[in-house]
Amino acid sequence: MNNVKKLTFSKICIFDIQNTKKQQFNPLKEFLYYLKFSGVKGVIDFAYSSHEDSLHKNLTVKQNLILDAIPVSLIKDGENNLTEFINTLTNPFLIEIIGQLGSLNKYVHELTAGELKMASIIKAILSQREYIFLVEPETNLQFNHIQILKDCIEFEVKNKGKSIFIKPANKDIWLDISTHIISRCEKTHGYQNIQNPLSKHGEVEIEKEQTNKNFNFKLIKKVA
Repeated sequence: MNNVKKLTFSKICIFDIQNTKKQQFNPLKEFLYYLKFSGVKGVIDFAYSSHEDSLHKNLTVKQNLILDAIPVSLIKDGENNLTEFINTLTNPFLIEIIGQLGSLNKYVHELTAGELKMASIIKAILSQREYIFLVEPETNLQFNHIQILKDCIEFEVKNKGKSIFIKPANKDIWLDISTHIISRCEKTHGYQNIQNPLSKHGEVEIEKEQTNKNFNFKLIKKVA
């Protein structure tokens, strides 16, 4: 074990938490509670996307991205810097999703359900946050768009070191790319984070390391 090179391993997690109580279920609140439960301290650096998104409906998609997604240093020059920022993207699948959306000058209230979903996901991924929480990202998307999104998510995790959590409408869609499944533990009333045996990424031996910020998982060995 000591001879195996250790690499930082970010995760694609299925957030398989179901509403078992009578009161209204809030996935975002549950997700933030899970991060705190897992040891994340202080202000949580996260982005969020859902079908009930916080996109400003009286603004264009471009204005939403300038307001909420691109780095603060680029806001001063607005639209020109947004274009330059998009041109620097290295994730080809994210670029493809932006292209599928079409014009960024559309107002949010003019978007179809599928376009609204794509705009919401684009905003979350462009925000460059450490944690990304996507609620039912497959909803209202066509099959080919879902496939591009899966490739996009894998690229962000492998190349940008992000941890992406998915609260799916259909868990089966995400089993091939997810590395972990998070669920409630009935015995402890806490959470359990298990490796996904159906992941195409193979099995991994992991070492759980607690830091002053969060719990990091380090890749010890990957079995093809």
